[in-house]
Amino acid sequence: MDFVVFDLETTGLDPKRDEIIEFGAVHWQDGEIKATFQSLVKPTRRIPVEVQELTGISAQEVEHAPDVEEVLPLFLDFLAGHRLVGHNVRF
Repeated sequence: MDFVVFDLETTGLDPKRDEIIEFGAVHWQDGEIKATFQSLVKPTRRIPVEVQELTGISAQEVEHAPDVEEVLPLFLDFLAGHRLVGHNVRF
């Protein structure tokens, strides 16, 4: 079995208003991890304190992170050609 499990961390729960602040993914093949992908993303809005506490991602950590326009193509390349397993995929 070959698939990628992925998860996103965001600035909140509203996919129309909130933004992605972290991409994470693990490529599994035959029960073994083959590759991983992780990147923080600099949001254009502030990260609420509640979200910082929940995710463990602080505003300082994303201050110099790349923009989503830079990270998204890399993330999509990582996912390409694999079955996807996601969590809270509305985003």
